[in-house]
Amino acid sequence: MKTIQLPSGLEAEITHITGKEEELIRQASNQKRPDWLEPAILACTKSLNGAQPTYSDIIGLHVGDRLQLLLAIRQESLGDTVPCNFTCENVECKARNHFEININDVENKPLAGFGELTLSDERTAVYGKPTFRYQLELFKSSKKVEDGDINKLFLARGIHIGEKAATTELLNELALRDREMLFEAVTADPGGPDTKIEIPCAQCGTVFKGRVEQQLGFLFPKRAALVV
Repeated sequence: MKTIQLPSGLEAEITHITGKEEELIRQASNQKRPDWLEPAILACTKSLNGAQPTYSDIIGLHVGDRLQLLLAIRQESLGDTVPCNFTCENVECKARNHFEININDVENKPLAGFGELTLSDERTAVYGKPTFRYQLELFKSSKKVEDGDINKLFLARGIHIGEKAATTELLNELALRDREMLFEAVTADPGGPDTKIEIPCAQCGTVFKGRVEQQLGFLFPKRAALVV
């Protein structure tokens, strides 16, 4: 086991992934659960600040802490190097590309995404830390705020205005400038590990975009090597 410090300062004791956790990942993935990694993260996290964590503790972490925890578990299980493959999206190219990412090279940004704002009528809007629980709530409500109803985004985030928890009615009474300000605040970069990938195709230069933890080679490097 290994003890690590998360970006927020929390200490976590972790261990490597075994076949038991792989089976948890397989089952959750087959069920198309949005939290398909959480059972394995929980099983591999033996303590958080000295206490045995629960599922609620894991999804209640700041997203930056959760991602750092996942990266550390991966390093403990498979090492630092993540092999990545992609097929160029350019229909006139379709070249197969291969590259590697070293997890130690991932930049860690200061945690952000929580705080308070003063609205135009002098009331205070408070928005809590961005957690994976918030992301799950948003997934359940709309998956994406693609229908233009940003109230779903605000409600999932648990915003309070003055002393009151936000409701659709309360949010609809806000001035447009306040809603735009709130939208900017709750969609800001939350900080933590910046795992975004932007790699140009070696043949035509078309840029591939993704995230380190979303690559097949993140958890299954040898199986990823067989994908052609």
